[in-house]
Amino acid sequence: MSRRRRSVTKAFCQREHFCGRLWQRYGIRIDRRTYEYLCVLVRAGEARFVERQSNRVTVYDLTVLGKTVRVVYDSVRHCLVTVFPPSEGREL
Repeated sequence: MSRRRRSVTKAFCQREHFCGRLWQRYGIRIDRRTYEYLCVLVRAGEARFVERQSNRVTVYDLTVLGKTVRVVYDSVRHCLVTVFPPSEGREL
């Protein structure tokens, strides 16, 4: 008998993308528990709202291990999607 493979969800891919970009752009590695905690901070209103890009996507400023980063949050899947690269001209 063969075992069925579990399909990879969009939320899983978004989490992996976020963690990879956070490492690539800011040199910060986080585990799943920290990722979930950051999502809870956004849902609880602890992150600073920047703009709403669509019905589903919102941009926030969030402090991650002492660094303020601009993140994209998916309100349908309740997860962080990506993190913007640091910008010298942008006010945080």
